[in-house]
This record gives sequence, C-alpha cells and structure tokens, in this order.
Amino acid sequence: MTTLKKRFNQRKVAAEIANLEKEAAKLKRFR
Repeated sequence: MTTLKKRFNQRKVAAEIANLEKEAAKLKRFR
C-alpha cells in the first residue's frame, strides 16, 4: 500500500515538473 502511494506521488511530482518545464519553455519563447 505504501509503495503504491509512493509511486503515485512520484508520478504526480513528475507531472508537475513536466508542467513547470512546459511553462518555462513558453516564457523563453516569449522573451
């Protein structure tokens, strides 16, 4: 159970990081 939760959290964190990178790329393009 805990390992499943950990994996789920890792996926959530990875998705958030990917989202931040997308936003950063957008800002770079505008600049």
